[in-house]
Amino acid sequence: MSKDDIEFEEEVIAYLNKNGKMRREHLIDALIKKHTTLNKKGEEIIDLGYSKPTLNRRLKELIESGKILSLGYEDLNKYGFKVTDKRAKYLFTPEGLKIKEHIDDVLDLLINGDDIDKQLALKELNRLEMMYSFDESQLDLLVQNLALDNPELINRFLVTLSDYITNKGKEPQDKESLLQALRDVLDKNGEPKGKSGHIRNVALYLLSYYKDESIIDQIVKDATTLANPLEVEEDYHPAYIAEIVVNNPSKLFHLERELMKEGKHDPAQFVSNIRYKCMDHLGMIDHSDEKKASKAFAETEKKMREGDSQ
Repeated sequence: MSKDDIEFEEEVIAYLNKNGKMRREHLIDALIKKHTTLNKKGEEIIDLGYSKPTLNRRLKELIESGKILSLGYEDLNKYGFKVTDKRAKYLFTPEGLKIKEHIDDVLDLLINGDDIDKQLALKELNRLEMMYSFDESQLDLLVQNLALDNPELINRFLVTLSDYITNKGKEPQDKESLLQALRDVLDKNGEPKGKSGHIRNVALYLLSYYKDESIIDQIVKDATTLANPLEVEEDYHPAYIAEIVVNNPSKLFHLERELMKEGKHDPAQFVSNIRYKCMDHLGMIDHSDEKKASKAFAETEKKMREGDSQ
């Protein structure tokens, strides 16, 4: 075997172990992208040995030699990969399957083990994460662990889920269970400071990412329960929640109105700022009238403050 073939084999095995099972065509696309550069004229140059026909041949050789596996529907389900397309085939590695079985056992300890089991399991997952990618069914197990009464573990799993969902494009299979778990986590960790602060931020971020309408309820909760809701204004990302906020105008408008009438100006401003930023993100704000609107709001607020002092 040539040096190039050995390096190719090592590259494919490492890539599959890190990114999980892949359709053959997706792996080929990923390898071509990795080995494509632009010359001075802006033309794409593919490294020698990485054209599509050559990659197909080289992958076929790795499959025939047993260095990588081509798993069909029955094999995938046997090893715990939940797939619905009976015609689908995925490439994976023999060592990857062993690691998957090991991680399944470790994740089971997080659900059914005692405190020592959970701490050791977390340590083991930290060791493995750099070399192995969780599959969708394992992400479902992480979601189940969000119900644990352990802030350290919850934070760890939220960060991992966020990375897979927003950076790696891989999601748990049971999306509704994920969203409900995130709502429950946010409900229990609503304080923006202390241990729950980071948990709150990640849960809010993921719910916003999925455009879940529970975000509206959380805005209401923050406005009506926090001592200074303006401190958490940046927790709400207009890029993700703009459509939710704009599609639910009445609830937040009437909340802002009630808060102003009660003399709770900072909470009212908090709601107003979020609504404004969301409308602005969707291009619904005419900035030529911005100064007029700002002046009018300031005058209204001034009158209401004067009314409170009388």
